[in-house]
Amino acid sequence: MLHQYGKFLNGVVTLLKLENKPSGLASPSAGYIPLLLRAYEKVKTMGGILMWFLLVSIFHFFCNLEDWRKPRNWQKIFVCGIFSNSMKLWLLRVSVGVRHFTRDSISPSKADLLSIFELLKDVLARVSISEAENLWLMALKFFANQKHYFDKLVEISVRSLTKNGGNEQGFSLSAAIMHFVLQKDGVLHAREIYKRFIPLPHPGPALYRACIELESNLASISDKDSLINARKLYESALKTYDQDLSLWRDYYLMETKVSFSSLQTSTIKRTAISIFNKFVS
Repeated sequence: MLHQYGKFLNGVVTLLKLENKPSGLASPSAGYIPLLLRAYEKVKTMGGILMWFLLVSIFHFFCNLEDWRKPRNWQKIFVCGIFSNSMKLWLLRVSVGVRHFTRDSISPSKADLLSIFELLKDVLARVSISEAENLWLMALKFFANQKHYFDKLVEISVRSLTKNGGNEQGFSLSAAIMHFVLQKDGVLHAREIYKRFIPLPHPGPALYRACIELESNLASISDKDSLINARKLYESALKTYDQDLSLWRDYYLMETKVSFSSLQTSTIKRTAISIFNKFVS
């Protein structure tokens, strides 16, 4: 019933717009918004699908009520209000703005870019990276060719990873950023990016593997600097993840593919012994 009520209010606003009549909603807080918020208060303790349906109804109501590019009122309700921790609703909210441009290949203005970034900035800085995975991926894709904002996203990610002790469970934001930079800017910029993430506390195995893959691919075509970088990455990763058998195996295979030296022979012997011991244990 409450969900249907939300749909009804949404329909009222839509009809008023179609008829081009003044809606009298210049001050929404005095009109329909308190009704919807009271409805939400009744169901929020229940949780589950009913609460989510009502949230979506409220979201679509606001979409009809004002242009999405005016985030001031949105931020009062979503950022500081009762919906601040609803990641599904935040994702839906931002996707409205993103789809506005991607659907018809519209070039966003500076004001549009700033509006979307401001919506993203607060929530990405507040919630855990794993919770905001889809939001992060949407943000990185949307701002991939906007260097100013992409660099700001990188700064937010560095602060978030530092705050969380660098620990990335499941989704690896640092590896995702490195792949975005590699695709759009090439190897040198990707290397600069990963060198910002590797020194952070406890870099994850996904980041190490992404960096190693980058350097070992170049090492396979006789790039000596990349070979040196790949070895450093393996040695650094094995200090933390020395129980990872696949890491030892890949290190061993890389060394067997390059020309032998006394250093490489020593490395091969060490990795072979480590692999054998882990198999035996």
